[in-house]
Parts: sequence; C-alpha cells; structure tokens
Amino acid sequence: MIKWMRIIIKRMQRWSRSCQFRHALEQGNFRQADKWLQEIQNSGEKLSCLETMYRDRQHTQQLCQEQKQEISTLKRKLSEFQSSRPLDIQEFANLFEPQHLTPNAQFIEYVTQSFKIIELDPNLWQCTGIEPRTFNDFEASLAEFLQQEYTRLENRPNFDELLTESIHDLNQLKLGKDPKYNFQLSAHVYLTRYFLENVYSAYLTWFLIYQLGLLPNDINILDIAAGPGTIIYGLALLLQSSNGFFPTPPMHISYYSWEQQKDLQYRGLQFWRKYMANKNLNTYFRFDTSSFFDYAHQTAKIPKHFFDFITISHCFFADPHLRNNSEKTYPKIFHNALKPQGYVILTIQDKKLWKSYDLYRSQRSPARVGCDRSIFRYSRFKVSSI
Repeated sequence: MIKWMRIIIKRMQRWSRSCQFRHALEQGNFRQADKWLQEIQNSGEKLSCLETMYRDRQHTQQLCQEQKQEISTLKRKLSEFQSSRPLDIQEFANLFEPQHLTPNAQFIEYVTQSFKIIELDPNLWQCTGIEPRTFNDFEASLAEFLQQEYTRLENRPNFDELLTESIHDLNQLKLGKDPKYNFQLSAHVYLTRYFLENVYSAYLTWFLIYQLGLLPNDINILDIAAGPGTIIYGLALLLQSSNGFFPTPPMHISYYSWEQQKDLQYRGLQFWRKYMANKNLNTYFRFDTSSFFDYAHQTAKIPKHFFDFITISHCFFADPHLRNNSEKTYPKIFHNALKPQGYVILTIQDKKLWKSYDLYRSQRSPARVGCDRSIFRYSRFKVSSI
C-alpha cells in the first residue's frame, strides 16, 4: 500500500509541475517556465513533447546568443587591427596566392653533386650519380617488401607460370610494343624491374620544378596512367632528402591516381604504407581505376581546373592507333583539369620519343620536335623544354 501511495504522490507532483510549466508559458513568463523545466529535469521524469520542444528552443537561442557575441568580438578585433595597421592591397592579395617552397642553394648544390648533374646544353642534362642518403634506404626497403611478397606467393601451385607470363608481358617494352600490365604478377614484376628507375627520374623531375621555385606548399597532382605511383614517390623522396638543409613548411599533397590496373595502384599503396607511414608527409590519395580513353564519358569525375600539375610518365604508346587516340584525349584533360597557371609534366624515354615520330635524335637536334606538334596542338599549351 505504501509503495502505491508513493507512486500516486510522485505522479501528482509531476502533473503539478507540468501544469505550472504550461501556465508559465501561457503567461509569457519564460523565467518561471525555465524554473519549472529545471525541476522536471531534476526529478528524472521523461519530458513531454511540449517540454522537449521548449528545452530545444532555449538551447538554440543560447547558441545563437553565444555566436552573436563571438561575431561581435571578432568584428571588434578586426576593427582594432585595421586601425592599428592598414593592410596594403598587395599584402591582401598575397594572402590568397599559393605559397611556394623557396629554393635553397645548399640543397640544390647537394643534389647536383650527388647525381653528378652536368648540363650539356639548355635542353640536355647528364646524370651519372645518385643521392645515397635517401635512395639506399629506399632501395633496401623495396627489396625487403618484394622479398616478403615473393615468399608469400611462391607457394602457389602455378607461381612459375604466373611469373613467366607477367615477365613476358613486360618484355614487350624491349620489342617496341605496349604491355597490357593485366596479369596477376604484373605489378610485382614492374616493381622489381622498372619502379626504381622511374622513381629516380620522377625525383629529378620534381627537383627541376623545385629549383625553378614552382613547387607549391599545397599541391594538387593528377597522375595519368599512374602505375604504382612513381610520381608521388619521387616527390616524397625529394622532400625527405631536403631534411637538414631547410625546415620544410607545412605541406598538403593531394594525389589523384588515374590508373586502369587496380593491382598496380594497390601494390604501390601497400609499399607506401610500409615505407612512408612514419615520414610525416601530409598526403591525400584518391584512386580512379578506369581508362583515360573513356574521359569523354567521365568528365564529371575529374575536378575542373583543380590541378597544379598533370603528369604523364612513360604512357606514350607504340601502337599508332592508341597513340593517336591518346594525343586527342590528353589535351582535353589538360584543358579541363589544369589550373590556369598549372603545368603538364611529360616523362618519356628519348629513344621512344624520336622513334614514335620516325626521327633520329642527335645531340644537335632541336628539342621541340613531335610533342608540341601533336599533343600540344592547342594554342593554350606550349613546350618550354624537353
């Protein structure tokens, strides 16, 4: 009996508080309504629909008031700053200009000496060395990664067959043909045979860009036919090798990998996670596993006028039909995806370049042959050097 009496008393108290709360609202006495709402909440009873709505309304009003106070404070601070130091128009414009890494003379000299770079003429460099501090560690890590991968795969019954067909496919390069890169071990064979060499050339490419003062702190890269990501590895190793020469400012790298073969992308990312995980490089990856030949049907996927650099590394076809199609597609991508002040980076073996246009390369041949006549047929683009 006592238990039931307590329940009845509790319900009557709850009903009384609700009536007092409702009456305060009807009278427009919000202070009294707040008091009764607080008592209802302290009692632990579930709020009614009206009480819940009122509580949410009061909370929203409080947030609005706090935001108004914050805006007022910021306006006051801005006014004080403007009155104490008028902002020059050029300074204001510079706030929105992309910041670039300032070339460091000692670092440039170090890389030049390490790679034994000799400028034979304005369009021809000779490199016969390597930067050991960075590349020795990189090569050792890659060898360890590949050893683990081959150890994991060699127990497969058809491992030898898979490896042979992948090697045969990549050997098409030596025969002047285009590999398919679509076999099960194509990515592993590529990492074994060609990855280091292509990262080496990507490193030098970014070094040239850095030397010219064109490397932004916040950089957006579209890598067409990206493979395992040699371009982003080259940039990462360049920044890594600059340690000790100058403090690297906060950087953000957005890397868009456009590659038809998903296994190439995956193996590149797999090694990146093992090697670059502790390098503190602020890099955002986006992977697009499709063919750039289908660009006409997927223009919405590629951000418009977003990229500082569009790179094509060795994706120049031996097959005339594929080469002609690529030369029609590349400029469209450049036109739509590149920033107005952006750059296109083309990396291609010199023998393949001249052979593609049935030309013979001598030391005195002009650099601007072939590429600017086909890929860069649009007036917006021109070749600065090869």
